[in-house]
Amino acid sequence: MAYNNNNYSGGNRGGYGGNRGNGYGGNRNGGYNSNRSNGYGDNRNGGNRQNNDEEQLKPKTLPADYVGEAQTIMTEYQNEKNKITTSKIRSILSMISDIYNDESRRSAEKKLSSTSLNKLQLLRIRMVYEYGRNPTDVKPFIIKSHLISYLLDIGDDREKFIRYARYMEALVAYHRFYGGHEN
Repeated sequence: MAYNNNNYSGGNRGGYGGNRGNGYGGNRNGGYNSNRSNGYGDNRNGGNRQNNDEEQLKPKTLPADYVGEAQTIMTEYQNEKNKITTSKIRSILSMISDIYNDESRRSAEKKLSSTSLNKLQLLRIRMVYEYGRNPTDVKPFIIKSHLISYLLDIGDDREKFIRYARYMEALVAYHRFYGGHEN
């Protein structure tokens, strides 16, 4: 049998249903999701998606009554249609608790250790990733609770971090109090 440039598929050189494309989707310009938006100028969030996202990246001081703040937030949040799962909120708490456990042994210090600062940066990366990855459940939770904004305000201040960790514990407690949400 003689082969031609059509690669036995009647003209498709692209693999799975394409016309000389990238192998997955049919056209060279868009791949298999050629009708998807690139995220710039996407008006699915009322046209102000970028402003809302940028607002989350501004430092904000955690209120002195962080337990009351957590209660207020979770009281309002319980009416949301898509809620953060218990496993997701506890995953965030676990990362914070890991840093908290290291810092609780260093009671005389005023500043976070370099190890804790590195872990705090990883926590920030993880939260930003989850914020972007889960727009229906994690993103509204992070927006309402200001977790990224409060995290950015910590800097290297150990006391601010300890208050932040306790705030997160309060959020988890009120999440459970109001019934939580499992996968």
